[in-house]
Amino acid sequence: MPIEINNRRKYEENYPFTNDLMFCYVLSNNPDLAKELIELILDLKIDHVEIAESQKTLNYSIDSRSVRFDVYMKNDTDVFDVEMQTGDTYDLPKRMRYYQAAITCDDLSRGDSYSRLRNSYVIFICTKDPFGTGNAIYRFRMMEEDDMAIEYDDGAYDVVINCAGHDPSMSQELQNLLSYLREGSPVDNFTHRIQNEVEQFNQDPSFRRTAMTLYEKIRDASREGLQKGLQKGDYNRILQSVKSLIANNYVESEEEACKALNYDFNEYLAAKNFITESDI
Repeated sequence: MPIEINNRRKYEENYPFTNDLMFCYVLSNNPDLAKELIELILDLKIDHVEIAESQKTLNYSIDSRSVRFDVYMKNDTDVFDVEMQTGDTYDLPKRMRYYQAAITCDDLSRGDSYSRLRNSYVIFICTKDPFGTGNAIYRFRMMEEDDMAIEYDDGAYDVVINCAGHDPSMSQELQNLLSYLREGSPVDNFTHRIQNEVEQFNQDPSFRRTAMTLYEKIRDASREGLQKGLQKGDYNRILQSVKSLIANNYVESEEEACKALNYDFNEYLAAKNFITESDI
């Protein structure tokens, strides 16, 4: 099925580092940049990292939901999952919980002692503030509610970066990274190195063919989901089909997504309002 004229511009533009596929390609092909990115965000030194797999998919039960990680890295003591999130973040905490569970199941083999579990870091880089406080970085760990002095060292760490946030107490290097993620303009040696890789991939015909094929699959899957939702009167499925295009950087707004799916925007708003009202 050919790409619609109103979406052709999407494929003619250069992809930024915040594009999910570009993010995966740059970091998966440059472990040194991935290592430095993690060190900046977590403010710790890492001996080394090995890229386990680009966009690694885990499905540890035949009837469970699979997980596709953007950049999945390991060393002897730690596992790192780094995700780029440009779309809706309304279910982010539970999504991070599920990712932690998937990492844990993948990290321990039958018969292994629980003590063999590595520390696991799930890091989401968000272009929008998922918690609305304006903080640039959020760090989460399990704790005892009544006595925070009790150490609960389960080794699981959730970190959320808000590219729109500002925190003068952060290192200058991390502030530079957030500026680059917001504006797309490199400001120091590290972000220039990232941008050089971005520009090389944008000029690579193989990468652009992969990107085009991926977005066509995303669009077609969203169309199929929309049609099934319309046939069954499943408003949640209709909404998810539209939001999938935004979450995967196919379009930037719900109205553009409806146009790409040939779905009336007013009908979409009516479905959205129906779900909101039914939850009251």
